[in-house]
Amino acid sequence: MKFINSQLQKSASDLSNYLGCSHLSRLDLSVAMVKRKAPDWQDPASAILAQRGQEHEDSYVKFLKDKGLNVVDLNGQPTEATVAAMKNGADVITQANLGNESWVGRADFLIKVPGTSRFGNWAYEIEDTKLAQETKAGTILQLSLYTDLLEQLQGFAPKNMTVVKPGNGFEKEIFLVSDFSAYYRLVKKSFESYLTETNPQTYPYPVAHCDYCRWWKECDDKRRADDHLSLVAGMRSLQMVELEKHNITKL
Repeated sequence: MKFINSQLQKSASDLSNYLGCSHLSRLDLSVAMVKRKAPDWQDPASAILAQRGQEHEDSYVKFLKDKGLNVVDLNGQPTEATVAAMKNGADVITQANLGNESWVGRADFLIKVPGTSRFGNWAYEIEDTKLAQETKAGTILQLSLYTDLLEQLQGFAPKNMTVVKPGNGFEKEIFLVSDFSAYYRLVKKSFESYLTETNPQTYPYPVAHCDYCRWWKECDDKRRADDHLSLVAGMRSLQMVELEKHNITKL
């Protein structure tokens, strides 16, 4: 999240982060509003994963080029360059900037498919390279947002969105956009509404996202300072709720 000309611009990562932890969204918003500084800590494993992800993406680009497809790389270029490449009918567009004043995204791949867009008798669909063998909800939200932004640019609703997995054959997992559009709209609307709330009450409850979140130390320090129930080994959220009903709030 960041403010551009007093307009809060959000990304696919912001949307998936909200799904994983609303407290994280509140912390990131406070950074965008210059109310606090972002922590310097980064998960050491994330750099390794980023490198492996880049290698996977590069391998897929080579695979597409070897098939004789025209691949246009737009890394670092604005949304206008994406529109120009689609207008020219490129077979594949990589690192495509998609966005408007409120939302921004960078898709790994736009793949040319049959259709009737504002550019002619062709259109584009989203493909993203992912290392994980199991596609998670955050990835679905990311692809759905990219697809939404792409539809606005080309004037044609994509039918599919695709995850490309590692391996020699580049196995593809294809999702129907219509199967997830209601879910996407629900989470997106909830997130946008959440960002407009005044002083929402959030707490850094431990969640799966903590394992690689840059805010984990600050949140862990807060829980320890509060002597929080989450420090009890094996404590579940429903158990915490029940104990708090009986005014048991500390370890």
